[in-house]
Amino acid sequence: AQSFLTKLWNASNFAGKALEGFDAEKVDRKKLQLRIADKWMLSQLNKTVRYVTASLENYEYYAALTAIHSFFWKSFCDYYLEEVKYRVYNEEQFGKQGKHAAQLVLHECLLKTLQMLAPFTCFTSEELYHSLFAGEAKKHKSIHLTSWPQEDETLFDEEAGQLAEILHSIISQARRFKASNQLALNEPISSADIYLPEEFMGEFEKIEEEVREVARIQNVNLKKLP
Repeated sequence: AQSFLTKLWNASNFAGKALEGFDAEKVDRKKLQLRIADKWMLSQLNKTVRYVTASLENYEYYAALTAIHSFFWKSFCDYYLEEVKYRVYNEEQFGKQGKHAAQLVLHECLLKTLQMLAPFTCFTSEELYHSLFAGEAKKHKSIHLTSWPQEDETLFDEEAGQLAEILHSIISQARRFKASNQLALNEPISSADIYLPEEFMGEFEKIEEEVREVARIQNVNLKKLP
């Protein structure tokens, strides 16, 4: 429990810095250009909300807490945070739309994660709520007085999930390659052969930006899996 709370505290404060100056209520969500990583993250979030809600209604507390733990540590911290840093901190290069899309998803994930965790980690969730969501806290003096998060089935996205798995795999393999060759994670890879199933060859452009910016691969050679 201590390691998870430390992870929650550090990751939340890190993401909080990326949300400085961001007002979710002023963002026109219909105009945001969500990338595959954003769509996948929102899909994972809403599936987690559904599962956790059902588990708590059935008094399956351990199942609920395990699901929140897995979502936040693996999906949010290990993947999503790493995949949006370049957009959040390079607005001039990647534009306001890309930054605001990432900020909106960060906001949604953090707030709903804290709300789901509130019954289990009541004090930590309360402290982070007031620290990260001052505007929200003016309406509700406590996270325990906010409404329980509701799932949005329209955000379930299986296609984004498949492409995100490919993206995660490429980034993970690039990092293993760097680690085995004693290279820094931000060290560029001059070129890489990427093998994909035929049905995803035409979809690669949807994740190509993340491959280049996160995995730091300069030249990509796409090849069809035999």
